[in-house]
This record gives sequence, structure tokens and C-alpha cells, in this order.
Amino acid sequence: MTVKADSFDEAYQHAEKYAVEACDDHINPYGQRVRTEIYGITDCFLAFDEEYGVREVYSTITRNKTNLSNDEFVDMLVYQCDKNELYILRYEEFNKPADISEE
Repeated sequence: MTVKADSFDEAYQHAEKYAVEACDDHINPYGQRVRTEIYGITDCFLAFDEEYGVREVYSTITRNKTNLSNDEFVDMLVYQCDKNELYILRYEEFNKPADISEE
């Protein structure tokens, strides 16, 4: 998210408040309770003016201190839920009963 603030501390405060308010419990399409929790705010940086029509909205530097190859490490960092995993995390009203195995 981007946060307009006069300092990094203020930006963290706004982001943390927003994140806490965004947490909730809800029932997924299978009738299971899904709980959203915040583990921490990861990064904060100053977004500079646009350069060549591009504005950076997220940046991170990560060191691979694991036994994974660099490719495996990057895959682990950018892993996204597949269609079936995402289905059970969503609110019930956003899912219609359907065959979720379709690609």
C-alpha cells in the first residue's frame, strides 16, 4: 500500500492502523472460519517522484541464507495461492458453488 505521511514513523502508524482494521474473521464457502492476522509490517521506503513515467510502489532486498538455490528461494518468496487455495480463503459471498478444479 502507499501511505502519505511526513515521516517513516507516521507511515508505519498509518499502515499498522489500516492493517489492524482490515483483519477479520469470516466463513468461507465450505463453512470454515477464516481468520486474518497481522504478523508485522515488513518494509517502508520513501517513494520518489516518477522517473520515465514509472513510480515504484514496493521494493525489498532479501538475502538467501538458506540451502535453497537462488531460483528455489525466489520461487518461495513469490509463491501465490493457486485457484483452489485461494477459493477457501475468500468470503463466501464472493464464491459461487462451482467446479473449482477448472483451469
